[in-house]
Amino acid sequence: MGVDARTTRDHIGRRLATFASDLSLERVPATTLDALKLQILDMLGVMLAGSTTGVYASVVRAMQAMGGAPEVTVVGSPCRLPVASAAFANGTAAHVVELDGALQATNVHAHSSVVPASLAVAERTGASGQEFLLGVLAGLEVALRLGRAMFPSHSRRGFHPTGSCGTFGAAASAARLFHLDEADTEAALGLAATQAMALRGQPGPGAFEMKRVHAGKAAHNGILAALLAREGIPAAEGFLSGDRGFMRLCSDGPDLDGLLDGLGEQFVAAQCYLKPYAAVRHAHAPIDTILAFRRERAVDPALIRRIVVRIYREGALHDTREPESPGHAQFSLPYSLAVAYLDGNALLSQYSQERWSDPQLRELARKVEVRFDAEMDGEFLRTKRRAHEVRVEMDGREVWIGHTDYPKGSLNNPMSPEEVERKYFDLAEMVVDVDTALRLRESVERLERLETVEAICSCLGCPAAEQS
Repeated sequence: MGVDARTTRDHIGRRLATFASDLSLERVPATTLDALKLQILDMLGVMLAGSTTGVYASVVRAMQAMGGAPEVTVVGSPCRLPVASAAFANGTAAHVVELDGALQATNVHAHSSVVPASLAVAERTGASGQEFLLGVLAGLEVALRLGRAMFPSHSRRGFHPTGSCGTFGAAASAARLFHLDEADTEAALGLAATQAMALRGQPGPGAFEMKRVHAGKAAHNGILAALLAREGIPAAEGFLSGDRGFMRLCSDGPDLDGLLDGLGEQFVAAQCYLKPYAAVRHAHAPIDTILAFRRERAVDPALIRRIVVRIYREGALHDTREPESPGHAQFSLPYSLAVAYLDGNALLSQYSQERWSDPQLRELARKVEVRFDAEMDGEFLRTKRRAHEVRVEMDGREVWIGHTDYPKGSLNNPMSPEEVERKYFDLAEMVVDVDTALRLRESVERLERLETVEAICSCLGCPAAEQS
């Protein structure tokens, strides 16, 4: 006799499933809706930029090799792929250039799995713009709340929350857009749990390259989980909160009550930060600090003897002075501070092959020392602030010391809508012309009124004629 998939398997999972299934636009505050649309616009620009990378091209070729019906748009490409394969490719584009936002104190870049999964299923099912919006919001809330409840131990155990928690978010989004009821949505979350394994590996070029596909794999796995649930595959007992459930196995003392606190009434997705710099987020506050020094002093780089960064544990892991590639440089605090000081910014162009090869930049990066500071680590865990200090030592024994409480893009120091739009256009126009970028922005602005998401997908795909 088979297992009854209709029975509640996990009380946390059922609460999340009920929320995802029942969410309606009337329950979403206007401020949350505005923030969500701005985040989606940001994400679409990031996806377009990501579609220019070699990693993305490799993933697209791998998905093509798997075969299947040409169902769904592939960003920046004339090809179409099956729904889950397209989500894998587009999720990789969303995460590969290190410009996707997240929620502080989660380590989950949920948009890079949830938005591609939602868009793929919405295109496949002919869902309206409003349903797409609600699918994205439901998925973000699930993924971000899981990440927050397991912070920071989930990451410190060696997991990559963007890939692990993102799988649950993608499953919630896909389940909603496939019109699964709450019992089947719970099953989808349980089936996500058995696939939600994203390992960081030892810090280094291989690990940093591997993690670039985690968001895409999470998007793929979430859709697969929803499809399996739709066909009657059940979830295991206690898949989230049980003794052998995901949260207890993969973190230390998860905050189960906090996970559900305010669910459906307070939307944590509205509190997400956006990234102004194309580097690991742990580098952003130190980048802001070195830019403050640059504005104040503008010292000749040759007169800088040493730059010492004291920082919490996660930041201290990114201490490579001589990154092995431009991609590796995005995870290097020494490189990021050096290029920000020399160029006054840390955008994608600062992590190009040409810029990475510059001898002056490499010399300054070698002067940057990154040190773990136990006191700052404790402050990071208590306050969730990016605790750090940058000390610049110059010739003549002159010293400048500074820090940044809230990095640019955070809730307390947000990017303005104008800054987000500027970022979007800069990234989108790497792939599409300005008229297409404008049409895409206008479609996002009126998302809740779109009959389908075709207006969005038509701007993201690249017809074969445009490839010649």
